[in-house]
Amino acid sequence: MTIFAIMAREANPSLQQAIDTVYKDKNYRIADRTWLVSDTATAKQVTEKLGVKKGGITGVVVMPTTNSYYGVAATAVWDWLRASIEASSDG
Repeated sequence: MTIFAIMAREANPSLQQAIDTVYKDKNYRIADRTWLVSDTATAKQVTEKLGVKKGGITGVVVMPTTNSYYGVAATAVWDWLRASIEASSDG
C-alpha cells in the first residue's frame, strides 16, 4: 500500500466528494486542500479513479510518499499513517 498526498490549488468540492467516495475509509484530510489516501495503485491510477483530468477535476497534484514520515501534527494524523502503513505490510 502506498500513501499518496493529494493537493488541490483551490477548494474543490468535487474532489472532496470523489475522495470520500473512492477512498471512503482510506483517506485523511490534513488541511482544507490536502488529503492523504492509501492505495496499491500508481499516482496516475489514483488521478483516474478520482476523475482528475482536463474537462474534469483540475488543479490537483497526486504524489506518492514514502513510509518514512516526521513532523509536528495532531495525534490522529500519526495514528492514521501508522495504521495505513501497517495495513499494507499485513498483506
